[in-house]
Amino acid sequence: MGVAVILLLTVLFIVIVGTESCSTSELERCLVVLQSVAESDNLALATTKQELQLVCRKLQKGVKCIDDHSSRCFNSAQLRVYDSVVSESRQVIEDICIEGELQRDYLAHAPCFKNISTDSKKCAPKYRKMVILSQELKEEDKDSALKSVCCALRDFTLCKHEYAIRDCGPGAIQFLQRNMERMSGSLINEHCVLYTYGAGSCSSHLRNSRVPSKSSTHWLLLSIVVISVLYIS
Repeated sequence: MGVAVILLLTVLFIVIVGTESCSTSELERCLVVLQSVAESDNLALATTKQELQLVCRKLQKGVKCIDDHSSRCFNSAQLRVYDSVVSESRQVIEDICIEGELQRDYLAHAPCFKNISTDSKKCAPKYRKMVILSQELKEEDKDSALKSVCCALRDFTLCKHEYAIRDCGPGAIQFLQRNMERMSGSLINEHCVLYTYGAGSCSSHLRNSRVPSKSSTHWLLLSIVVISVLYIS
């Protein structure tokens, strides 16, 4: 959907454990709902109203499940981080999933966006890198994992803009700029900036960089699960 689907499934390790209501198995069930979308390009990159309706039902169910979990299991600071990253994405989902101007605009441009994301000569390698990355994240080094996710998201965003300008027309560019900023602005401009600011930053090491605490990194990674689900198409 102007929202595609990359599930960072291995971020399961960041959930709160210790009480039965906050078990990893509960969050895993939430993410399985989202995984069912990610496993199919036809759903993750929906181009018809019928596909979009199916995706919306699954995304809304999965996101509500994670929201319910976070409201019970996160403390106030963790909730602020989570909400700051996903609140606009959640609103874009709601807007695209109801009949109206935003949904019509999305469906008009979706075939071109899907081509960009799946063509091996365009952005498909960067799209697939995020899929692979989501399967390889390790609990042992969350700071490194966050940097990898931020850089992969930045690289895909730049690629998508480049090919949208060339292939999709001015209307698609306006749609992309307006809604990508809504969905990813907080993540990219605030939480990822320490990793992605400046030329070569994503290829450099972290040893001279100030990085978020491990506690805040936990919640950023969980937020990125949702942002990634809502964002990449």
